[in-house]
Amino acid sequence: MSVSEYEMNMAFDRLRERIKSRIERHGDQPHYSRHESVAICDEEMTEIKLAVHAKATDQELEDEYYDLACAAVWAIVSIDKYQGSK
Repeated sequence: MSVSEYEMNMAFDRLRERIKSRIERHGDQPHYSRHESVAICDEEMTEIKLAVHAKATDQELEDEYYDLACAAVWAIVSIDKYQGSK
């Protein structure tokens, strides 16, 4: 079974909403450094692994994946704005 265009569009719409929510909670400042971006994404990946091992519900696991996707997108848009060392 393949992923439909509708499903992809819905996922991207939900991701956009997550990013808006992230901005409301944490502001629109970029990550400070590459290390911060990696640390945040790594933390989100750890939460996914914990959710899998805890046999989280599909919705809980989906939420964790959205958190990772949001962190990754924020890392991408932060790349040319890093204030710290490269």
